[in-house]
Amino acid sequence: MPSQVSTSELLGSLVLPAMPESLRQIRAEQARAVPDVERITAIIAEDVGLSAEVLKTINSPMFRRRQPLSSVPNAVMLLGLNNVLNIVAGVALRRTMDCGDNRMSLNRFWDTAGDVAFAIAALARRLSGVPADTAYTLGLFHDCGIPIMMCRYPDYLDTLKTASRSGAPLITGLEQERHGIHHAVVGAHVSRSWLLPEAISTAILHHHELPQMVADEAVDEMAISLIALLKMAEHISNRFRGAAFRSGADDQEWEAVGIMALSHFDLDTTEFSDLSEDIVEELGGR
Repeated sequence: MPSQVSTSELLGSLVLPAMPESLRQIRAEQARAVPDVERITAIIAEDVGLSAEVLKTINSPMFRRRQPLSSVPNAVMLLGLNNVLNIVAGVALRRTMDCGDNRMSLNRFWDTAGDVAFAIAALARRLSGVPADTAYTLGLFHDCGIPIMMCRYPDYLDTLKTASRSGAPLITGLEQERHGIHHAVVGAHVSRSWLLPEAISTAILHHHELPQMVADEAVDEMAISLIALLKMAEHISNRFRGAAFRSGADDQEWEAVGIMALSHFDLDTTEFSDLSEDIVEELGGR
């Protein structure tokens, strides 16, 4: 049981990733009245890893290109600035959160985060009201507090294992009990420090609290929609990865809030099952 320490003190004890300079520069360009696309392209071209991710994305099944594209400038033009920002943010996030000792666990974490980001963007494109790029960013960042806590607390992997068992308490409650803070608080703090939209930060902070958010009339509707989409995307990701990646906690949370998430978008279980099959197939074809 952790000693009584304030949330701000606990956040101060964590190594929180600073926004990378490349992402800061691209955000600054995007904020201009007329962004300099050539400068953005130059920033990406200077980084071999970023260039590879941009080309990988534009050549993925999601964009249904007949011929592979090998030009970064053309890829940036076709993707658009919002999608480019998502790619840069995803690469930057992974680079800044690698503490070495838990590499295998973190690899699995990033695989799942990529699945969820893809699935939630696919859902957003099919359902009205939420921009796909905003949904994708939430998919990438929603659990970013987990690797930070994994790097900070030697026994955190045991916390994750305990939370994954059927009948276990919600992970945020278990984290709070053992470490005095939970990953949603940490993730929301990172989101705000990286200047993500407030609706994303709110969704990260409360992504295990869909019923409470729906009941609160003061909550921004976009944040509720994002959380509902996220719960569906997590379920689809679990279905895609299969039993080896699924935990009892994942199934328990879906059973508790799944119908609420579907009803937010006026979906029934049959419609969602069909939708899930389509997105699982797309995940497999990336």
